[in-house]
Amino acid sequence: MIYPQIIDLKNEARAVPISIDGGIVRHDPFPQGGNVSVRLLKFSSGATTCRHNHGEVEFWTVISGGVRIHLDEKAFLLLGGESIRIDPLRRHRIEALDSGAVMQTVWWHSRAAFEEAISRYPSGEDRRSAYPAVST
Repeated sequence: MIYPQIIDLKNEARAVPISIDGGIVRHDPFPQGGNVSVRLLKFSSGATTCRHNHGEVEFWTVISGGVRIHLDEKAFLLLGGESIRIDPLRRHRIEALDSGAVMQTVWWHSRAAFEEAISRYPSGEDRRSAYPAVST
């Protein structure tokens, strides 16, 4: 029998945190490298990720608190209970609005979504060079 693991993001010692980007604690409850990966993020107030993109499809859900999403050239708020899908190669950054904001991120490879994303960019702005080996 497999017992569920309780993940307590309020007590970072129990969450086996890895601090990244100053003020962001992440917990990967499942090993990465499978078809789907999951991560929980807990933010300190004002913490932000660097602007970046991926070759995967991402789906984010804010569990508590609020974050400002910078997606390509737009910015908007996501609050507890709200979700968003991020297609491959979309430049994004996440900024915490308050201390203790928690997000769940899920990501997976999709050859079709990746190829569609590539087709949206003119050759001068081709973003695929960083992701030459995207699997299906």
